[in-house]
Amino acid sequence: MGIWRWLNLSIVVYACFLAINYEAVPDRWVNHGRQDLAGLDIRFYTSGRIIPGGQLIAKIEVSGKAELRVGFQSFESTFVSIQSDNNETEFALSTPEVTSEQLSIVVVDEDENSVAWNLGRLY
Repeated sequence: MGIWRWLNLSIVVYACFLAINYEAVPDRWVNHGRQDLAGLDIRFYTSGRIIPGGQLIAKIEVSGKAELRVGFQSFESTFVSIQSDNNETEFALSTPEVTSEQLSIVVVDEDENSVAWNLGRLY
């Protein structure tokens, strides 16, 4: 019984070490999934921490050329226009200071077709 206690303690200590040193946030791109928007295959990625009132560093991969608007649902002031000439486009969005409801990223094309990715609640 005593050896299991030390084994469990070492796992917890190592997890705390990783969380403190790396802030529990990956440095690479996090894939939030793929959606179809009027025949275009769109993949959405984020990098770094997503905090209220901060900057969201994001990347969109589009299977073709399109003029898109990207922003947070219910927050029209956060939308930015991007031109996807190549396969992927990086951009930054100002994150709203809302912690009471879930946030969704919305991508809208010229014909007002839209797709959304739920990012959850921010803390």
